[in-house]
Amino acid sequence: YSYGAGTCLNLVTSAITVNPQPTVTVNSGVICNGQSIVLNASGAGVGGNYSWTPTTALSCTNCASPTANPITTTTYTVTGTTAEGCSNTANSVVTVNPLPVVNAGVDQTLCNQPIPFTLSGTPVGGTWSGSPNVTAGGIFTPNGTEVTTLYYTYTLPATGCVNLDSMIMTVVPPVIPTIDPSYSLCIYEPTINLNTVLNPSQLGGTWSGTGVTNPTFNPATAGVGTHTLNYTYGTGTCLSTTTTQITVYSQPTLSVNNATICNGQSTV
Repeated sequence: YSYGAGTCLNLVTSAITVNPQPTVTVNSGVICNGQSIVLNASGAGVGGNYSWTPTTALSCTNCASPTANPITTTTYTVTGTTAEGCSNTANSVVTVNPLPVVNAGVDQTLCNQPIPFTLSGTPVGGTWSGSPNVTAGGIFTPNGTEVTTLYYTYTLPATGCVNLDSMIMTVVPPVIPTIDPSYSLCIYEPTINLNTVLNPSQLGGTWSGTGVTNPTFNPATAGVGTHTLNYTYGTGTCLSTTTTQITVYSQPTLSVNNATICNGQSTV
């Protein structure tokens, strides 16, 4: 800086330092809904600082490495400022993929019999867990009374996002109906109602066997002899069968002699 003239001329100097604009970098990423990602900003140098916008779903807004867990795809802008006050920005895009919609189905009540039951979860292709009595493919075989929570987990192939749903499995003792152990009748007698003559403890079952048209029995159709009949009650794992016997007797053949006597006589 010059001032004055001639012998009164004075010169003063000053230095101006021009600092470069920092190059700020930050990572982007892809997450599933409910997950989080650490964003790492750099470039502000020693003594520098960072600020983030928007501040939604960030663990900190004035740090170099916040954790972000947005529920929708979000673009974050980070501003890096050096110790000298120079600043620059960079963008980070956090892409949020939705979770698959998973349904384990309605709660189920089964009976304690070793009859496999197939569970139905959607979308197909998931895995089941929650009990030693269920396979990953969803085959549940009762093995004792219990009330347990079963889980159906599905991974979306396109994104790798995982979700699950649950259902309650209740296993109860089966109802075993009782019926009279035997019955007998003659072959010429009319059709009988098995529910009436054999007294099943649980109505609503199905009779089967020779001579049976549920719920009736026809001795003429069955024929002479002892016949085993089945009474089936319930369905699925609650299916139970009880047996009884009906004996059909043949019609007796009677014979008698004829005789001719005189009046006043008798005969055998």
